[in-house]
Amino acid sequence: MSLAFLSPGAFAGSAIGKVELRGDVTSFEAERIVRLTPRRAVALCADAPALIARARAAGLRAYDLTGALTAIPIESEALLRRLTEVVVDAPTAAPVAGDVPALIFPLGDGHYELYVPQELGHHVALVVLDLQAGLA
Repeated sequence: MSLAFLSPGAFAGSAIGKVELRGDVTSFEAERIVRLTPRRAVALCADAPALIARARAAGLRAYDLTGALTAIPIESEALLRRLTEVVVDAPTAAPVAGDVPALIFPLGDGHYELYVPQELGHHVALVVLDLQAGLA
C-alpha cells in the first residue's frame, strides 16, 4: 500500500477551494457546505476567491482555508465506520482516527471525502491505509 493518493494532483480534492465563513451563515448557500454553528461554516468550491467575494458581499467574514486542509478519499462505508463513530448521511464535522477534527462529505455509493488539518493529513492517511488492510 502506498500514500500515492496524497501526492499533489493525485486526488481532485486537493484542487478544491476551502473557505471558512463567519457571521450569520444560516441562509448562505454554497455548493458544498458544513454548518458548524449558526455563525460558522466551511464551504468547498471550485473558485475560493469568488466564494470569498460573494460571502463578503453578503456581510460575512470569509477566510481561505485551501492550504490548511488536506483531502483524503474514503472508498467504502465500512472504512468510514472504522474511522469515526458518527453516522454520516449529510456533510458534517466529526472526529476521525481517534480525535482528529475532520469535515466529512458523503459522495454517494459509499464514497466520502475527508478534509483534515494539513499537518495531521499524513497521520490520518496512515490510519486509513492500516484500516483498509484490515478490511481486505
